[in-house]
Amino acid sequence: MRESVKNFIKLLNENGIDAFITNKPFTRQLFTGYRGISSKMDGQVLVDNTGVKLFVSRMNYEHAVAEADDKESITIVKYESDYMASLGQLFVDKGYKKMAFEENFLSVKELAGLKSKLPNTEFVYGTELINKCKQKKTQEDLIQYRKVCTITDEIWKRVLPVIKVGVTEKEVEAKILISMMELGADTTSFLPIVVSGARSSMPHGRPSEKRLENGDFVTVDMGFVLNGYTSDFTRTVVIGKASEKHRQIYDAVLRAQEAALKGIKAGMTGKAGDEIARNIIDEAGYGEYFNHGLGHGFDDGVFLSKSGKDFILEENMVFTIEPGIYIEGFGGVRIEDTVILSKDGCVSLFKSGKELIQIV
Repeated sequence: MRESVKNFIKLLNENGIDAFITNKPFTRQLFTGYRGISSKMDGQVLVDNTGVKLFVSRMNYEHAVAEADDKESITIVKYESDYMASLGQLFVDKGYKKMAFEENFLSVKELAGLKSKLPNTEFVYGTELINKCKQKKTQEDLIQYRKVCTITDEIWKRVLPVIKVGVTEKEVEAKILISMMELGADTTSFLPIVVSGARSSMPHGRPSEKRLENGDFVTVDMGFVLNGYTSDFTRTVVIGKASEKHRQIYDAVLRAQEAALKGIKAGMTGKAGDEIARNIIDEAGYGEYFNHGLGHGFDDGVFLSKSGKDFILEENMVFTIEPGIYIEGFGGVRIEDTVILSKDGCVSLFKSGKELIQIV
């Protein structure tokens, strides 16, 4: 049985919960290795004292058997047409008194269906509990994060030569997606962000038909999934010779990111971590243009932001450090690494450089 499952079963027992049910793809893959398709209906996961049960349709049973990565401790249950019927009988047999679920994902209709099968069972929110399990990464987890980040570095090596005058943002995006498939990542964790010139002031802007021009900042933000583990990476370059304003903005973001990488320690609050970078950008005169938190985890509730005063950062958490400056009408800069918080501080999982690249 994988370590993450053992840790989660221990949490369930400590909280007096008989079972946990989810159909969230990321959690499903974490516990079983089964990726399936993107639909949340493609596989229900139940965790109780006996281990993990994966409910899949007849259509997807063979696929689930092939992908499940811990076949000794995972029971794969095939249902014909209605997974609720199979679950319902199991619920009755087990006599669960208290069941947790991911309340930020399960639909109201699905919850009503579960309650109808178990009218005497108490259903409780489980997101905080599953996040607690996900936040402290095991050594198995860290190996997987390193793998997906290594692929991300290689993708950037292939994408960087494509960024030049006359190329469209969408053509850069296409190179990202082709490289992802060639290098073996499973999928993107979000649609790539490629924004240039004045459009680079949009932190989550989508690629367009705009062609890259001299004087443009070009921000590329991309993330990938491998075996259920996620990377997140951003670099910003400038087309042509950088102006003094380009350099000032880029330097402020780079100094903020490097200070955060050096200064964030286990035991610190998310807010305190955010302030390390935010104070540098404030002192550079660009504080009003840093309009998001410093970083986030990966579907685990980890966050570094001004509102993170009660969130404590712990050793072996994995999260991003991504300060940015975004000036409407001019452009923006973001530099982002995925990091492991070790006992000595943050360790970036990327080798790609962060010096200002001028593409001439």
